[in-house]
Amino acid sequence: MIFAITPFTLFHVILSLVGIVAGVVALHGWLRSELRSGWSALFLGSTVATVVTGFLFPFTVVTPAIGVGILTSLLLAAALFALYARRLAGH
Repeated sequence: MIFAITPFTLFHVILSLVGIVAGVVALHGWLRSELRSGWSALFLGSTVATVVTGFLFPFTVVTPAIGVGILTSLLLAAALFALYARRLAGH
């Protein structure tokens, strides 16, 4: 059986892989108390782009993937606010 992948799906997958790699590098820095600004921005940006492109796939019912996308959107909004608006101040 041969599976065909559309260019849009390939783009979505590549974005998610970039986010995973950048997230691992950023997390390594965070665990060492080093804010790697470039890697953090790449992680957050590619993850936001992955979520947005995920919502652009055609769907007729709410699936677990849509639920994960909604939850991820909320968590990304909180992370972006904490990092860029509040500069990681406070709790």
